[in-house]
Amino acid sequence: CTIFFDMHSVFIQSRSANALEFASCQSRFENVRSIERATGTTGTDAFVALLDPAQSGSLTLTYATYLGGLQFDEATAITSFGGQIYVAGSTSSDDFPVVKAYQSVRAPGRDLWVAQIDPNQSGTASLVVSTFFGGASADYARTLLVDAPGHAYVGGVTFSADFPLSPNAYQTKYAGGGDGFLTEFNLSNASGGYSTFLGGSGIDDVRKIV
Repeated sequence: CTIFFDMHSVFIQSRSANALEFASCQSRFENVRSIERATGTTGTDAFVALLDPAQSGSLTLTYATYLGGLQFDEATAITSFGGQIYVAGSTSSDDFPVVKAYQSVRAPGRDLWVAQIDPNQSGTASLVVSTFFGGASADYARTLLVDAPGHAYVGGVTFSADFPLSPNAYQTKYAGGGDGFLTEFNLSNASGGYSTFLGGSGIDDVRKIV
């Protein structure tokens, strides 16, 4: 079975003998075929790790990497599809690593990010796609679903009235207090798809996409 962990949830999928685990990490973390190594950053970095429970000892950790810049970065959603790892989170780092990005520059405030990682590669080649996404205030990814190679859906909460929306959005106006959102990405060609607010005057948050 495949076991996925993050800071907020756990689920099991009976497909392979791999396990994925990630969270925000401030201390040093072992790197195996990693994208980047610890550089003494002042904030927190996300990390992604691939564990093989069929192995023992140090062989259990088959892939691990930091993912972040100089400020505060966290991973809050993870899944896999076709041997690729898909991760989403939030960042306040202008130098967060981006590759083939839909949005290559961080907007003011805290942006969400979405990344595709190939654990069979090493170093910077592991990061297949990575992009910022967000508006002028804080944006947080909470949940992530992939239904085809590079085709991802992200949900969460945004405090940005200018959060990027598609022309056919269900809700085109920010209602205030923090709105939920649902956004579609085609990571294979760095393009956005459907994107909409989902909320009222209070705090609204999309926590699960199924």
